[in-house]
Amino acid sequence: MWCIGLLASVLFIVPHLAAAKVYISEVAWMGTENSSNDEWIELFNSSNSAVSVDGWTLTDGNNLSIALSGTIAGGSYAVLERTDDNSAPGTAFLIYTGALSNGGATLTLRDSSASSEDIVAGGTDWTNIGGDNTTKETPQRTDSGWVTATATPGSGSLSVGSNEVEEENSGKEESAEASTTNSAYVGYGPYEELKVAILAPKKIYLNQEVTFTATSTGRSDITRNSLAYSWNFGDLHTASGEEVTHTYTYPGKYQIWLTGEFYKYNDEDTVTVEVLPVTLALERKKNGDVLVINEADYAVRIDGHFLVGQKKVTFPPNSTLLAKQGVLVSEQELGASNSVALYDNQDNMITSYGYGNLSPEVMAVVSTTQPDTAPNTGPPITDDMGTEQEEVGKKKADEILSANVIGATKEKGSDSPSTYVLVGFLLLLVLSVFSIFQNPSANN
Repeated sequence: MWCIGLLASVLFIVPHLAAAKVYISEVAWMGTENSSNDEWIELFNSSNSAVSVDGWTLTDGNNLSIALSGTIAGGSYAVLERTDDNSAPGTAFLIYTGALSNGGATLTLRDSSASSEDIVAGGTDWTNIGGDNTTKETPQRTDSGWVTATATPGSGSLSVGSNEVEEENSGKEESAEASTTNSAYVGYGPYEELKVAILAPKKIYLNQEVTFTATSTGRSDITRNSLAYSWNFGDLHTASGEEVTHTYTYPGKYQIWLTGEFYKYNDEDTVTVEVLPVTLALERKKNGDVLVINEADYAVRIDGHFLVGQKKVTFPPNSTLLAKQGVLVSEQELGASNSVALYDNQDNMITSYGYGNLSPEVMAVVSTTQPDTAPNTGPPITDDMGTEQEEVGKKKADEILSANVIGATKEKGSDSPSTYVLVGFLLLLVLSVFSIFQNPSANN
């Protein structure tokens, strides 16, 4: 049973050791009233997931270098105390040696891969972040920046005169406002409610990759920057992240849901998008050129779409067909062929004429520059095209390709009269020999 319990504990803990934002939240560079040597540094895990700091370091660029280890719970503080556990109230997360210079320093918190997790530039005499060497008030990080207030190691609350303000994300209920009574600290009013919103186009097109972005307002910078976003695109597909991409494979209307949450704060937003089909048609000109026409009332991107005839012609990036307009592909680019098929960028055949679904992989790739767009000038010309089929197998496609290649490479006038004379002479000679063997008496 203990094995099962241990396994369950591991399965619970591992997902919570996710990467999250850990930053320096308070610095007692001036020591305490008991001793100027009682320095300490406070870290805060702003996420709702535990973070392992094994292999992390905290340095000041001078003589202080602290090697971290252990795990900081989500929404919790960790106090690093100098020399012993008496430097600050409560139990130290870690004891370190070394001292912070009263002349100022830049603190850098790095993760196990040596990437910077947080940088605090204290400036000369720590003037950038504050602190008072006489009153022993410490610099403390808030949503509005650094402030100087009565030290609160490990609690996350700011003492301002006789009033206290609980910092958001401390794991406790937050106060609605702060007082400025008997203090130079500028307080703040009630937070606005957290709101998340989706940035997305209202109309998108089939098999076209679209970017969706999550935005947020209200609460604090810490909360908004820590939000975990979850997406549901309404077509059985989901994603996570502030900016995501998605491709719809069927036309229709879809309702997209976005959820943003951190700690006890969360909000949702939803939008409806319309996925429009790509309505393209082919028109063959008398001279063999092919016109690709957008029959829709809206512009359509055709990046990566390609035509398959005797050759393959692919539309380059940012190719766009305006509403009711077309682009002309010359016979020279596509090759002489009685059959042409148009495919989208997912290798799905959109339309064709002459024959059905030709296999695109057997065609040679042709690099080409597309001509200017041209309007739809008339109905499709179907003379001598044959009956279009719904499906043509691979074998039939190979036969069509071979016929096209032979027809395109065959030189005009290769069947000259001299060829027929030679063939006739050889045939007459064979018949004569055969006649002799059949009538041996004629030789006596």
